[in-house]
Amino acid sequence: MSYIQIIGALFILIIILYNSEKICIKCFKICFEKRFKQNFKKWTSGNDDIDKFIQNTQLLAHSDAEKALEWIPYDRFHNIKCIEKDKVYKANWIDGCINKWDDKNQNWERKHQNMFVILKSLYISNISELTLTNKIISCCKVYGITKVSETENYMVVLTCEKCNDVCNAIYFQLNFGNWTSGNNIIDEFIQDSQLSSHKNYQLSKALEWIPYNKFYDIECISKSSNKVYRANWIDGYINEWDYANQNWKRKDQNITMILKSLDILKVSELNKIIGFYKVYGITQDPETKNYIVVLICEKCNYLCNAIYFQLNFGNWTSGSNIIDKFIQDSQLLSHKTYQLTKVLEWIPYNKFYNIECILKSSNKVYRANWIDGYINKWDYANQNWERKGQNISMILKSLDHILKVSELIRTIGCYKIHGITQDSETENYMVVLTCEKCNDVCNAIYFQLNFGNWTSGNNIIDEIIQDSQLSSHETYQLTKVLEWIPYNKFYDIECILKSSNKVYRANWIDGYINKWDYANQNWERKGQNISMILKSLDHILKVSELIRVAIKFME
Repeated sequence: MSYIQIIGALFILIIILYNSEKICIKCFKICFEKRFKQNFKKWTSGNDDIDKFIQNTQLLAHSDAEKALEWIPYDRFHNIKCIEKDKVYKANWIDGCINKWDDKNQNWERKHQNMFVILKSLYISNISELTLTNKIISCCKVYGITKVSETENYMVVLTCEKCNDVCNAIYFQLNFGNWTSGNNIIDEFIQDSQLSSHKNYQLSKALEWIPYNKFYDIECISKSSNKVYRANWIDGYINEWDYANQNWKRKDQNITMILKSLDILKVSELNKIIGFYKVYGITQDPETKNYIVVLICEKCNYLCNAIYFQLNFGNWTSGSNIIDKFIQDSQLLSHKTYQLTKVLEWIPYNKFYNIECILKSSNKVYRANWIDGYINKWDYANQNWERKGQNISMILKSLDHILKVSELIRTIGCYKIHGITQDSETENYMVVLTCEKCNDVCNAIYFQLNFGNWTSGNNIIDEIIQDSQLSSHETYQLTKVLEWIPYNKFYDIECILKSSNKVYRANWIDGYINKWDYANQNWERKGQNISMILKSLDHILKVSELIRVAIKFME
């Protein structure tokens, strides 16, 4: 027999087998489609449309039987319990779902016997109603269709695709038909958040559609373009599923919430808001038809200082993204009143007066009075910040042209920073500061502003001198202050002890610091040309030696 004759014979055999429905023309083997098809006459739902719908899924299951639906007799379920009146039931499926074909027993091998499933009612009058089943299949893992023997209602048999169980996502999903925002984008956004909440710990990320009449004591607290309201939420937020009552168990009834208006609704805008806040859901003002996000502080779960700052972000800008973010980050960390001391503000330059240059180095320094003063606490009556220290004297310290966050952090580490401003003429950014301890422009500030103008060339010595200066807030403390004194400020230098550590006597031209001279913006000194002792230090410099020498001579 020739090769062509063999091929021809095989082709004829395939045609014969196909016509006898033994093999699949697509797979060239007896695939799952054929196994299902051979069984078509052994079952019926009693509804031609449902039969066709199930059969079509089975005819597409050439190699993956788990994608096929089944007709499941109602008596294959037990422990059937209603979890939503006349609509949804929970039950155990005796046989479990199809896994694969068992060639030995010539039947379907099954898994997950007695598994939990949901039975969801279908009211089917014609084939168009089956589009609902298609929608359910896209969301859940659907195993098949059954019919209640008493009522003859058809029901879809399903579980969660991810959990293979009856999870929170299923409970949310079963309720999708009972609400709508009237906007497909919002509906989809809320539903997506709910379908991601399988476990209880994930419920904190689930959003809800909240009817507007579930809020009371609604009060406008910000009248910007995007209005902000404060209100009490009657129901409170979802905590967990209540199996006894077959509904959501809720917490914090009558909790105070923020209702923040949305202008042009975009998913990206919603994602941005969720990144900032703890968002519980979305509602709609029935009068204005504006959509509103229902939110609170992620950390505190109530209306804290961080929320009040955050709601004002759209009302100011420094003109620099780096500065804006730096200020905002400080505000978002200030949940409690005691944390307000670490808050920065963007302060308009016209909020300062009596602006006077007190240091004309490359980074100029000014002294000025701040009209408003610094934030103290939130004023609930006036819905604004209560302030203290009106007309307080402040230091305005210029920042380099190239602004870096690291520079801001370094500056904050030295001073009590109240905020940042910008010179309206030069457009230079400036930090607004006082002494951390005194909350005033004290001696320590004047010393500190001069740190960049001198160095001993040794970090240890610089640090010891600076530490002594930063401890000298009041005038009486200046007696403990150390200075870096250039050697050329001494004359008539004479050795008076020639031991290993030589000792000299010399006259100091400038004399020692007495107090700050506000008129000349410099240190007033006393004891000009005073005779001093200069004592050599060891070649190996130790901090302990410097401290010991300093303390001994200052006593």
